[in-house]
Amino acid sequence: MFGFPSFNKLFVLVTLIMAVWYGFKWIGQLDRARKAASRQQSRETPGASAGTSRRVEDMVKCSVCGTYMPSRGAASCGKSTCPY
Repeated sequence: MFGFPSFNKLFVLVTLIMAVWYGFKWIGQLDRARKAASRQQSRETPGASAGTSRRVEDMVKCSVCGTYMPSRGAASCGKSTCPY
């Protein structure tokens, strides 16, 4: 009853183990290729991908109203004495 399994059972077991092993290897290769393509695309078109990090920008305080605005492209706060 619990003796040595037959050759057919061992062959099926080894085949299943190899299929699972090579399946995981194949999925890993596809994942690495997808990530490499994504990295290459983000290098070619910076800012186009959703996964790219945003650039840090300095903020300046308005001396009139006290709100903070980006140093580049700062707009007027609407008050007549606003320096922007």
